[in-house]
Amino acid sequence: MKSIPEKTDKWRVLVKNFTESDLTMKDFCLKHDVKIHQLQYWSKKFKHELTPTSFLKIINPIYHVQKPLTIDFQDLRINIPESYSEATLIDLIKTLRKLGD
Repeated sequence: MKSIPEKTDKWRVLVKNFTESDLTMKDFCLKHDVKIHQLQYWSKKFKHELTPTSFLKIINPIYHVQKPLTIDFQDLRINIPESYSEATLIDLIKTLRKLGD
């Protein structure tokens, strides 16, 4: 006699094979020598496993409005637009520091 996990695994495979086949339940049962009511029972039992899960990932965005920056350096005023490149800004700051020395 098969253990419960073995029996469950056997039916899990059978139900998966049935859902992936183009056979009717009756034809599948005849081909695999199982009873329709058993296949119906186990199909219902594994329905949650075989139904693809569709979900929409919801991200709680934190809106950070980047305002234009203004840098005053000695007699210069540098306006940096909202769409600035961080790398370019870092290079600009490094350059300004060298000029300030």
